[in-house]
Amino acid sequence: MAFTRGSKDITSYEVVIYSHWIITIQLLKMGISWEAIQSMNGDEINLILGVQMALNQKENDEQARAMAASKATSMHKAMNF
Repeated sequence: MAFTRGSKDITSYEVVIYSHWIITIQLLKMGISWEAIQSMNGDEINLILGVQMALNQKENDEQARAMAASKATSMHKAMNF
């Protein structure tokens, strides 16, 4: 975790609190209401975050493929001049 680098004074309680709030903020950014977040258990939160990560990865893969295809097309056009 970035916030713990170089610090030997961080307690395990602080790590748990930090993790809790990072996850809560991620869920809020996804549009999940505060009330819904408060009623979720750990498995539900893990499922939601896992699905979101999978969707993000799929989008990143699609963008990378599109960029590679665009680059290949550009190189092909440049070689035919």
